[in-house]
Amino acid sequence: MFDVIAYRVYRNRRTIVLGLIPALATLAAIAQYITPPSTLLIAIGLGLPAIHAVRYPNNWSETLTVSLVTSVCIALATTIPADMASGALFMRIFWLIFLWFVLFFVMVSPLAMLATLGPVSERPVCASATSRLNREALRAALTFYPGRSDYRIQCGEADEEGRFQVTMRQEFDVLECDEQPPEVREAGIDENGVLETMGSAVIHSTGPDHHEIFFFDESLETVIVSRHSFIDLGPKGTRVILEEAGTPLTLGMRVGMWLSDFLADYLTDYIDQAEGRKIRANRAFRHKQLVVDLANILLPILNAQGLEPPKDDSGRFHDEK
Repeated sequence: MFDVIAYRVYRNRRTIVLGLIPALATLAAIAQYITPPSTLLIAIGLGLPAIHAVRYPNNWSETLTVSLVTSVCIALATTIPADMASGALFMRIFWLIFLWFVLFFVMVSPLAMLATLGPVSERPVCASATSRLNREALRAALTFYPGRSDYRIQCGEADEEGRFQVTMRQEFDVLECDEQPPEVREAGIDENGVLETMGSAVIHSTGPDHHEIFFFDESLETVIVSRHSFIDLGPKGTRVILEEAGTPLTLGMRVGMWLSDFLADYLTDYIDQAEGRKIRANRAFRHKQLVVDLANILLPILNAQGLEPPKDDSGRFHDEK
């Protein structure tokens, strides 16, 4: 577990810094107004963005939401008088926590839209990593080729033109209810939280020091060029450089990939698997969201309070009169 936490802190270092900026800026602006009762709340608040980035490492926009909401609550915490009675102090803290959750639910969806903002570009993205494996073993672990099969990537056999089918799977947390929100269904995520991306690929060029493919993405209707270059480091192993071009990404998506070190995390996932290490890459775990976890806690409570209309024996909902 410590290895996973240490890895997440390193891999999400940019997200953690981004999350700390609003909170630290707020603290600097209100430093002269801090009272003793608010000191502990502020200290806890400063740690929340980093804790979120480690617990939910695949969601930089939600970490930013946590940071902004926490900054508002930090500012309000300084209004607590130094001589406030314990009972009143408890109620003030309760309402601050309540406000935190309200603001979080209000802001999380709009800030998630940040990834869709900005001009779309197909400029290349790049990442590199080092492995103790030799070039042949590393190429087999990282690249697409006919017959490849592992826990998230399935490659079919090549046809007469050299094209083979590719299926990639990714797992997400979903609401524990029968009907998922429209945005979840539209994204292609099934009731088990599995998103499958279908496409086909052709090996354009391959050799001891490289492997280049054309990937035909059926969902985006685009062609992505992916090239792995392998540098023999002798006894130290192999260095791999991954370059991808052709994926239409908004500016927000590129910022998110940079903040989460996305491609480097992808390489780490498959290198660890090939080397027989315990999994630690962010993408190796189910994609979790704080908003989904909170909803899964709150929905059963709300339903238990009678907010869900009763059903008849056929399982159909009665209409409210």
